[in-house]
Amino acid sequence: MVPSAFNTITTAIDQLSGNTLLQSSTVMVIDDEPTILAVVGKYLKEAGISRIVTCTDPSMALEHIAQVQPDVILLDILMPEVDGITILRSIRGDRDTRTLPVIILTADTDHETSLEAFECGATDCLHKPVDSVELVPRVRNALRIKQQQDEIRHYTATLEEQVNAKTAELQQAQSELIYCLAKVGEYRDNETGRHAMRVGQFSGIIARELGIDQELADYIERTAPLHDIGKIGIPDAILLKPGKLSAEEYEYMQTHVRIGKNALDSSPKADLRHIRDHARLGSLILGGCRSKLIEVACSISLTHHEHWDGSGYPLALAGEDIPIEGRIVAVADVFDALSTKRPYKPAYPFDKCIAIMEDERGKHFDPWVLDAFLRRRDDILKVQMEYEVLQEADRGRRRAEPGRKQMPTAWSRTCKEYRGTVTKWLAWGRGPDVDQIGRADIRDFLDWVHEKAAADGGSNAGRTANKSRENLRAILSWAWEQDFLEKLPRFPKPKPQRDVAGRHYLTKADLNALYFATYELERPRGWRHSLTVGHYWRAALVVFFNYGVDTGTVFKTAAFHEPILWRHVCWRPEPPNGQGKASRYGWLYYRRVKTKKQFYRPMSRVVQVHLKSFYSDMIEPDQPVFHCGSSRPNAQFQQLCALAGVKPKQDVETGEEKPWVLKDLRKTCATYYDEHMPESSIEILGHSVGGVTYRHYAHRDPLAYKAIMSMPQPTAFTALVHGFDGECPCCRRKFRQA
Repeated sequence: MVPSAFNTITTAIDQLSGNTLLQSSTVMVIDDEPTILAVVGKYLKEAGISRIVTCTDPSMALEHIAQVQPDVILLDILMPEVDGITILRSIRGDRDTRTLPVIILTADTDHETSLEAFECGATDCLHKPVDSVELVPRVRNALRIKQQQDEIRHYTATLEEQVNAKTAELQQAQSELIYCLAKVGEYRDNETGRHAMRVGQFSGIIARELGIDQELADYIERTAPLHDIGKIGIPDAILLKPGKLSAEEYEYMQTHVRIGKNALDSSPKADLRHIRDHARLGSLILGGCRSKLIEVACSISLTHHEHWDGSGYPLALAGEDIPIEGRIVAVADVFDALSTKRPYKPAYPFDKCIAIMEDERGKHFDPWVLDAFLRRRDDILKVQMEYEVLQEADRGRRRAEPGRKQMPTAWSRTCKEYRGTVTKWLAWGRGPDVDQIGRADIRDFLDWVHEKAAADGGSNAGRTANKSRENLRAILSWAWEQDFLEKLPRFPKPKPQRDVAGRHYLTKADLNALYFATYELERPRGWRHSLTVGHYWRAALVVFFNYGVDTGTVFKTAAFHEPILWRHVCWRPEPPNGQGKASRYGWLYYRRVKTKKQFYRPMSRVVQVHLKSFYSDMIEPDQPVFHCGSSRPNAQFQQLCALAGVKPKQDVETGEEKPWVLKDLRKTCATYYDEHMPESSIEILGHSVGGVTYRHYAHRDPLAYKAIMSMPQPTAFTALVHGFDGECPCCRRKFRQA
């Protein structure tokens, strides 16, 4: 019972799918008898086929087929003018219709006609008179064959697209690998890899001009960048020798650029053996693969130094014994070496390069290959110009990096002290040219000095890095004193100030060095918060420069150093006393210890950022902003002075030297702070402009910006130059001018 039901369901599904196929298909009937066309059309319509096309003119059959594009053709064999066999052969000969199912209709009982039709590619055969019992199943089967063929064709096309995409991906990966391998051979002698890529393009142009096989021309263009891969086997003593080359070494270097000279005949035999080995090494590196691409690369690596007259190396081949790929790359390699700048020669003009290469016709170069190169000189020059544009774009991109400031163009002619300091550092090891450094930002160079010294310290990296830091402070201090950073605003330098004992305050260079020295205090020292000593000192200097407040406000201890002014943080924008406008960044609350006087002051964005790194939104009432766990802040400040290389203060009258204390730092900052803003105080200043009252604060003094921005600092300092909400027009003008 169950199998019977299953068979019934299967039959119903087949009928349903067959009926759907019939309804969606187009059947074309070609016959010269209208009666046959009417009978066949009736049977097909009863089977559910609605799209039926008829043709009674055999001479127009092929044209109708191209227009209608049917799914199945019913074709009569015996017709006037053009018989069905001829039409069938034409259908099978057309690429677009060769797979189209064709059912033959014939009244001939001779089997030879049917066999001839099947040999010509007929799908099926029906004998007249046509019976609906045979017609519909055979048409349905033909449609199924057509459907399966369409699916196979679509699947094949999809696979072909995927194969083409993967092939292109593999070729791209192969090209990138070739480029990387080319740079491996070039980097050891300070090349960038573009020489190798230019040689590849030059070789492809020459190969196509010669009319050689297209596949071989493509292989030559793709593998020519590997022509000097064997240089990785040359001893560094020969390949990377710094300074002036000896006569023998100079002859070796001229192998790639000096034409018409037997460069290696005068080289020492030992060196000559190593030099010639680089061609063999390149061939061995690439010689373990059967790939045609690698075979061409191996041939180029082995033979691109062979000369047409047999005077080359390593095999001393001559004439057509040299593979065509080796002869092509020899021309391309020499031309690029002549036309580009090298450490030992300038770039030669194009005409001079051509003249040199013409002199080597028949000696170094195959005349046939050289003529092809000369015929395509315009394309060669175009490739050269494209690479020059890329090189200029790279230079411009490096100059336009975000955050990079350009130095004055004349700095190397005027800043002798700075130049001398840099030259002294460069004497430790190999470094960039001083003029090249001048085109970068000074801070970038200083960071590079420190990293380079630590990396190249050898067996005593710590000592080298420390020496680097000492020079770094000297360079930075000199730059500060000379107003070297011309993009920052210039202000008159403060006059030397003296207290009652005649001692001078800290100089700007000292303050600069102090800030830099805080980076050497990156060790936890028992502070109440999980931050380093250097972090606290940097934050303290920020507060000094921005507000000019008492040092005791910052370095309050539990048992000692009682401050005269306590300061607290209020993160809310509303003023604590309920009067005045809201502050975007919160408020600082001040209370004088002796007089109990209280007042408020809005915070700037810079100070808020620093305070946020120390405290949460809720601060303990009646506590100083910074709370130090040590009872000896002066001793720590003196340690900082020692790290910064700040000389002790000296009494002008007695000449006695004494260590600096925090009070001196506070007085120094206050002196710089008040000199350009004499009316500034700890309280808010208000004035009217055009009938509108503005508030502006002394912490926006551009001198503070100059003092901070000229030393290494966190990113938050950059907010000072942009101004703040609610500042008065005169402040905006001041910063705009700065």
